[in-house]
Amino acid sequence: KKTQGVATLVILLSFLLCCNALQYNLYVSSLSFGSNVAPQIESRITYLLAPFRNRPTSNPLALTISIGDTSISNSLIPASHLSKLVPESYILASSLTSPSSLTLAVNGNPASQNYAYNRKRSLGAHFGAYALLKELGFGFLHPLQPTLPQILVTPNFILSNSSTILHNSSLSSSPYYNFRGVHYHTQHPLELNELFNGFDSLNQTWLSMIPEYSTFLEWLLANRQNKFEWVIPYSATWADFALSETRQSRLHTLVSMAHDLCLSVGTDVAIAETQQHAWALIGTDSNNDVTIMKQNMKKNLEWLMIGCDFDYLATENGLTEFTHSNCTLMIVLMNYATDVIFGYNLNKTAYIRCHISTGQTCGSYLDPRTHQPINFNFLPIYSDPRLGITPHTVQFYNFTEPAGNSYGNLNFSAMKDFLLYQSFNQTNNNNNGMKRDVIYFGETAYWVNFDIDMPLYLPIYAQSRYEDMYYLTEYAENNPKLKQNSMLKGQINFNSGWEWGYWLNDIIIASSAWAPIDPNHQLDKTQFFKHKLTTEVSNFLFSRQNNPNLPSLFTELLVDIINLQTEYHVYGGNIQYKGKDVIKKNAQGYLEGWDTWSELMSDVSPDVSTQTLRVGLEEVRVPSDITGNPDYWTEIQPLLVQTEDNYIKILAKLTAFINQYQSEILAHDLISEILDALTMNVLRATQIRGLYNYAASWWEVWRLDWRADQLKDAETALSQAIKIVASREEKYRVPLNRIAGWRKNPTVYDYGYLWTVHSLYYWWRDYARTVDKTWEAEFSPCYLNVINPVEVAIGEGTVFNVTGLLYKWMEKVGWDKGIADCLGVPENEPVYPRDLWTLVKGKDNVILDKKRRR
Repeated sequence: KKTQGVATLVILLSFLLCCNALQYNLYVSSLSFGSNVAPQIESRITYLLAPFRNRPTSNPLALTISIGDTSISNSLIPASHLSKLVPESYILASSLTSPSSLTLAVNGNPASQNYAYNRKRSLGAHFGAYALLKELGFGFLHPLQPTLPQILVTPNFILSNSSTILHNSSLSSSPYYNFRGVHYHTQHPLELNELFNGFDSLNQTWLSMIPEYSTFLEWLLANRQNKFEWVIPYSATWADFALSETRQSRLHTLVSMAHDLCLSVGTDVAIAETQQHAWALIGTDSNNDVTIMKQNMKKNLEWLMIGCDFDYLATENGLTEFTHSNCTLMIVLMNYATDVIFGYNLNKTAYIRCHISTGQTCGSYLDPRTHQPINFNFLPIYSDPRLGITPHTVQFYNFTEPAGNSYGNLNFSAMKDFLLYQSFNQTNNNNNGMKRDVIYFGETAYWVNFDIDMPLYLPIYAQSRYEDMYYLTEYAENNPKLKQNSMLKGQINFNSGWEWGYWLNDIIIASSAWAPIDPNHQLDKTQFFKHKLTTEVSNFLFSRQNNPNLPSLFTELLVDIINLQTEYHVYGGNIQYKGKDVIKKNAQGYLEGWDTWSELMSDVSPDVSTQTLRVGLEEVRVPSDITGNPDYWTEIQPLLVQTEDNYIKILAKLTAFINQYQSEILAHDLISEILDALTMNVLRATQIRGLYNYAASWWEVWRLDWRADQLKDAETALSQAIKIVASREEKYRVPLNRIAGWRKNPTVYDYGYLWTVHSLYYWWRDYARTVDKTWEAEFSPCYLNVINPVEVAIGEGTVFNVTGLLYKWMEKVGWDKGIADCLGVPENEPVYPRDLWTLVKGKDNVILDKKRRR
């Protein structure tokens, strides 16, 4: 009996030592999957955990992992517990069965949609499986590059406050919104553009790119998204392929792969829009005959919704973002598309965009709130209520902060008010008692000139989209009667690229759709945002092993960057500014890029400007009392200097932090990416400050040395940026030429989405506008044009073809400057600085040609 007692005491002591140890060497001794888990996920997780199957020599803790509806999971996670949770919820559970053995189980609820692919598998179990992987240290930050741990981490949910393993523990998680998705904008030449549209890419076949798609689908599951969509373009130049069986089969394969994982897939195809190779459902041969329009719509929808098996249609209102057709006709076409979609009786649905542009109204249709002619973008509220709406905001502005006149808006409060009205106070404009679904459609990268294609590192996107979802959710939480009847079903996020750290923005908005507010109601808006940054991002960048607070410290640095951008990019250095106060007086207007399209739009009318305005480099030479612009030396120059100084300071803090904790970094590639991206912000701020000081002091011949120093600062910053770009390009997740080359692709752009980064086009254009004294640089918005604005804004057709011929004629006779540059693009890739100034065709260019320099 004494021997038995001693043995029992030894076992108990060892159990206590295990349970109180701070370090565990985890390994996977057993791995099982239930029938409600997709075979693809079983294979993938088995592969990911394979390196951790060997028993460590010291302090081992064996993991028995059960995923899905296995007998182990069912014993730890009773069905009665899951039944209390909403669809797609999941529960993680653990049981410490011995001092050296731990069981981890996960199971979840299926999705609510009654699709065939949801009846056998459980989307909640899939979410839970990846939640467990993240607990073990696997990171899914960049959609094309998971972060794999060197050792398995002890799951946080099984630890007590004193870091001991609890004997039994569980963690449940449920989505706040049931519509959580990604809009991958394939009208831009992005990483997966050709794959999503059935094309080969350079020397890569379509089939060879499928693994990239699988990784993206995994990212969606790991970040608890249940839907995604992309634009299906059409072009007359490849019309035979556009409707081919090959393309349809490839798109069907992509949809089927998503369905196998219980993900719903939508297609963005416009009703009548032809902007940027949009596929107009009504066709281009109708000659305004509504019967032919409907015939074309039915045929095209059947090709997409039946032939490709998309789950929902996401369509567009109008002809472009800025123009519209007859309002009554648009409603007829909206309703017909809705009838066709719901007529399949296959649980397919449809949604339509409500864009942010201004200046368009429908005189015969009144806004029920104001009884004035309704903004054309809001016209869908008069359509069949089965057609959901997706109100859209652009760029990094939230609902209430100044937007610098982007798309003619002083801020986006009009869209906020429309969203609230349609979500919580929706009136029935069709008198049939039915209300329509509302999906918020924000974005985390605009692309064109504004952000990732500069590149500018803008984590302010993450905060703004989080704040939007927080605002909408809090509005309902504070009004229980409104919440009960809410038609706000969730959000879909406009995505336009992932390099240069833009994956961080997508991580946070994905998390914000699942949990827009603290489910425990303990953390306020600011605290919960920091919590998201830490748990969703920083925990996978820095180890907690030696310093549990290290990820939180990195989060504080990210918040410092965001606060800087709020203060200067949005408010122009004065947090009291509102509305018109920030126009031409905010840092974003100067650090962003400007090209032919943006300058033409802002010159035509500020109401159609697609980005926040600035005083141009050519304008600051003219006194403000003549132009009416803000005074450079008292209102703009201090802003540029302060922006640069603050970026230099935060870069120094980030660099010091990284150097201090080098040994604690878990994802060196992602940390170096953030560091490079922020460095580009500093260099851009330096370049712009130097160029503007140089341009504004054009008449001040008494301080030539100072002017020379300013120009030298700008040139040095540009030279350093070239080196960083070259280094970062070696680390892109897809082949360089696919996203940074000058080449034809399914979009209207003759280059990949990062070609302007590769060439530093916007940087060189600003530099040349400052120092080139030719008429083109001085006065023409078409200076160094690289896009066809007619095709981008209006679409293919007579205008496009005629202007293309006109451009070729002007080029042939030698008149290839000035207005001709507005009508076409270079056939060959421009190389800078070589092609900044061409005096005579065929002659070499010299950047230091003093005859051309100011």
